[in-house]
Amino acid sequence: MSAKPFDIRFAPRTGVYINGACNSMRLYQASISAAALGLALCFLAALPSASQNTHGSPSDALVTFYSNRITTLGGLPGHRWGAFKGRLFDSGDQLTFIEPAHFVTFRVVPGMHLFTANSWVSKHSDQGAHITMQIQAGHRYFIETGTFATGPIFGIRDVSCQFAQSEGANLKPLESAHVRPAGKQIAVQETAFPGCPANDSP
Repeated sequence: MSAKPFDIRFAPRTGVYINGACNSMRLYQASISAAALGLALCFLAALPSASQNTHGSPSDALVTFYSNRITTLGGLPGHRWGAFKGRLFDSGDQLTFIEPAHFVTFRVVPGMHLFTANSWVSKHSDQGAHITMQIQAGHRYFIETGTFATGPIFGIRDVSCQFAQSEGANLKPLESAHVRPAGKQIAVQETAFPGCPANDSP
């Protein structure tokens, strides 16, 4: 049995065309369109949702915690605070475990916050050193943590950017492995100690 010949017809404006070839072309175009749609859907699915936005809100403040280097005179009267190794909290939420000579920055919503620096052996914020701060939208804060040779053992305080810079050049970013789940949601990736904002006067 011989194969069915192509149905050849003449199109007045476009010339001769073949029905069989046109059907194949339609199938080919449909497959290309389906593939393009699939790629577009995959691309959209890969985009972060608003709830996964790691950039935070423009109204958030930036709070950098740091611990000084270990020095011979650190923590003695008349000298810089001693190095701190312990846990940092925002109210009851444990943000991170910080090591000496390191810093870490978090995005913090404006409002009243109670920050705590406590011993590395304690997983609660009821003890240790505390500081209550009214965080303002869009501002950057620097918080020094430390220890003392004489009581109290731990210290935490809000310092100026210029003061923080005197020690910041010698500090390293805290490894992400030390950041706790509550802190990972608001942690800011930085490769060097943050500088002072342009409008921050000495």
